[in-house]
Amino acid sequence: MSQQTQKQDEKVSIFQKLLLRIPIPVSVIYTFQALNFIFTKKSEILTLMKINPYENSIEERLSLVSKVLFALGLIIGVLIQITMLFRIILGTKLNANGSDPFPITFLNKLLNNSLQNYFFFLGNLLYFAFSDNQNADQTQVFQKNVVLACVSILYILSRIVFCVTYAVGVATGVPALRAFGHIPCHFLSIMLLLQNLGYNMFSSYL
Repeated sequence: MSQQTQKQDEKVSIFQKLLLRIPIPVSVIYTFQALNFIFTKKSEILTLMKINPYENSIEERLSLVSKVLFALGLIIGVLIQITMLFRIILGTKLNANGSDPFPITFLNKLLNNSLQNYFFFLGNLLYFAFSDNQNADQTQVFQKNVVLACVSILYILSRIVFCVTYAVGVATGVPALRAFGHIPCHFLSIMLLLQNLGYNMFSSYL
């Protein structure tokens, strides 16, 4: 290989490295802003699910569901940014068996688990939110809206706990720690599913 070709390859390599590092500041800023929103002392993640408890309209329910989607998307976004940062830091190095390095494998598993659970929960939440009895009185509307808001907040907080305990469990060698977040999430999804199948799981409120 000629010296000129080597220089060209070096220039291309330098350009590629610089190009790969462009997303780093964007990812760091996004991650810090998202985590600040989630864990801020103002508890914005808790007040996000505001709903008019006496409003029995599609618009009000859509507003709540869109906020739930935003909050869950925020969590997924943080996981994606952290995964991307690890890929940039670790480069394209693979393990001896051709698999990704452990941090990336762990984050991919966490992402897949989160997405699978989100589909299960959101499908049931959407059906529950919009399977309305148009003749419901004001008390029933109030109770259903309160249940929707509480279930949404509890699920989002449980998913945050799951992500944190999953990471702590892997770091400490105690994977069972993830159960503190997984069990509440799964329980809420099953409750909604049974409610949609005709079992009154929220009998104290509906």
